[in-house]
Amino acid sequence: MYFLPVGQGDATVIQCPDGSLNLYDWGSISARRGPFWATKELRCYLKCSFGDIQNILVTHYNSDHYNLLPQTFPVKNHELTGLKNIYIACTEELMKQKADTFAEWVKTTKAKVEVFRGGKKCGPFEDEKCDIKLEMCSTTKKGLNVQTFVMAANLGGCAGGSKLNVDSIVTKFIFGGLKILLSGDFEGEPQVSTMVEFYNKGDKKDLEETEVYHAAHHGATSKANTKTWLGGIKPKAVVSSGDPWHTYGHPRCHMFDLLLGKDNDMEKCLCEHGAATNPCPRDSSKQDTYSCGQPEIKKEPVKKENPNTHGIYTTTPLKDHMNLIHVASTKEGSWTITIPYTSVPKTKGD
Repeated sequence: MYFLPVGQGDATVIQCPDGSLNLYDWGSISARRGPFWATKELRCYLKCSFGDIQNILVTHYNSDHYNLLPQTFPVKNHELTGLKNIYIACTEELMKQKADTFAEWVKTTKAKVEVFRGGKKCGPFEDEKCDIKLEMCSTTKKGLNVQTFVMAANLGGCAGGSKLNVDSIVTKFIFGGLKILLSGDFEGEPQVSTMVEFYNKGDKKDLEETEVYHAAHHGATSKANTKTWLGGIKPKAVVSSGDPWHTYGHPRCHMFDLLLGKDNDMEKCLCEHGAATNPCPRDSSKQDTYSCGQPEIKKEPVKKENPNTHGIYTTTPLKDHMNLIHVASTKEGSWTITIPYTSVPKTKGD
């Protein structure tokens, strides 16, 4: 799984054991300005692999989760020859209302549009499960089993407005022994508490047994990434997109402080490189500094770079590193996080 440095937005590539690709959100509202990747860098990164993309999932209808799709894959090029399914939150009608240009692009792909439970809430309820199984990585090779679970969708009631984030599709991927949680911009009560109570009930620890957590809402902390949510997940490592120079100041330093146990109400859960207790995987890269936004009295976010020895990874480019984050399962049943690229892909001639 590859988390790309697009700034205030999300763009994730999921590579299956058979080589096929899937996109999980693909948008940004800061990708047009450096140092973040924009359309040319994304096309260069995926070059010669457009036909391998089989599925696209868009968690909800905020533009920083879908607006790069029409730009990266122009209709006139007819490049997504292997695309089968586009999974969306809520309904096609709401998609047309809230994301009309994206809806038009979806229509031209001729892919099958999949909605969960007819646009009704689903997931953390005994009689209201999400009824569609993702076809991502459905073809496996011997010894490389991949499982996908849609844990929630449409919990905001698909009413639009301020509930768009709450409607986000929340998915758990299990690659061998590696469990990764992707959650779009999921946030809000009582939905967060409902998720934690349902999935961590009794001996069932479906949320808590998470190795890598892709931070909801780009690491925001007003309604997302609360103590209830983070305490229910207890991830060993966290990956966050965001643009701490943007007025939103995402990801917020407070989220990392909670995961590091700097708040009295929450114990540290993140792994630590080289530690005797709860160490990060031996072959994982250590991101020496991570960037986050810190609000001042005037509520203007200030970018901070913090020394880091724990399982914290942000896709904010630094002076000498682009911070593309690669998360993978190993044949030994462990997992690893690496940062494989030190510069922007070449875009000459693209």
